[in-house]
Amino acid sequence: MNLADLITWIVLSVVISGLIIVNIIVVAKNRKLLNAGIQLSVDKISLLKRVQELSDAKEDKGVEQTEGFLKFVTQSRDWAFEYIEDAQQKLIAFGATLEPLLYEDFLGKEDILIITEAYTELKLILPEEQ
Repeated sequence: MNLADLITWIVLSVVISGLIIVNIIVVAKNRKLLNAGIQLSVDKISLLKRVQELSDAKEDKGVEQTEGFLKFVTQSRDWAFEYIEDAQQKLIAFGATLEPLLYEDFLGKEDILIITEAYTELKLILPEEQ
């Protein structure tokens, strides 16, 4: 056996040993992942059963019939009517401010300031951006 064969044999042995070690690590990780997947499936099934139990328990009382829901609907309706009334008032005020200026041939600086102020007031009816 010459030196080239010996080096080739050592390199192949190291490569094969490395591949075996990598294979063992991959198999161990796959087992952990499989166990985690099985546990997740078991947890999912138990959670679905619990949700079904809670759903069956609350089946008699629907969301639409709860006192909180009715209060929410009433408050929302009241808020909507207030918003509509406020918007109408501001639009009427804007129109009253702007209408005399529409028929003028020339708008002065004061007229522009009046329009700008009226427009700023009108923009207040828009909901705040978050």
